[in-house]
Amino acid sequence: MQKQHNVVAGVDMGATHIRFCLRTAEGETLHCEKKRTAEVIAPDLVSGIGEMIDEQLRRFNARCHGLVMGFPALVSKDKRTIISTPNLPLTAADLYDLADKLENTLNCPVEFSRDVNLQLSWDVVENRLTQQLVLAAYLG
Repeated sequence: MQKQHNVVAGVDMGATHIRFCLRTAEGETLHCEKKRTAEVIAPDLVSGIGEMIDEQLRRFNARCHGLVMGFPALVSKDKRTIISTPNLPLTAADLYDLADKLENTLNCPVEFSRDVNLQLSWDVVENRLTQQLVLAAYLG
């Protein structure tokens, strides 16, 4: 029997594409893929994201311990509320209680962040810049 992996899921929610990864606590990336946003969220945002993640959790015999989603959006300090996301084809109803809905679907904690903040955090760690002042400009 295959060992169960403990993972965190990462989703980069773009207007055109969704990028999705599963990563273990040891830093091993089990899976990464890019899908068209419209196809993933066609049924609705919560079930589309939930099905995309559940499919890969089953495939890799993994248990999700958390989901971090990056949005091209204004995210509240509580990291659970999307305040404004003008570039995504989502309504206020799609975003209302989204963190709670995803937590109920996936049975794990959910946190949102602005996509460029996640990119900057990754770049700083990956390039060993944690002890330096960093200014970043990302073109999208």
